[in-house]
Amino acid sequence: MLEQQTKPVYLQSVEDVFKEVQSSPSGLSSQEAASRLEKYGANTLQEGKKKSLLEKFVDQFKDFMILVLLVAAVVSMFAHQGDPDPTDAIIILAVVLLNAVLGVFQESKSRGSNRSVEENGFTCSKCFT
Repeated sequence: MLEQQTKPVYLQSVEDVFKEVQSSPSGLSSQEAASRLEKYGANTLQEGKKKSLLEKFVDQFKDFMILVLLVAAVVSMFAHQGDPDPTDAIIILAVVLLNAVLGVFQESKSRGSNRSVEENGFTCSKCFT
């Protein structure tokens, strides 16, 4: 149906889009809607694999800048002349750890919001042209 698009939908005329998706301004008939539902499935997002809290936490350390900060913490630990001074390293590690905790919290809160929108989402919409 939409496989052989010549230009993006937003650049096409309304008539061309209707023709391409085999529809009309009045919409699909109940039979055609049922047929497409059977052929293509429901118009829903597939839920991915759920991550554990530990996986979410570890994922926070995969960012390049976080890795740079971890290296900076190690370097700052041993960059002093003579005895190692852990003060700078502890501060850097505390900031990185706080960032990871806040990242996990924000991600969990975001997932909850997404679920709420899906559960309370609209089943019908109108498009005005």
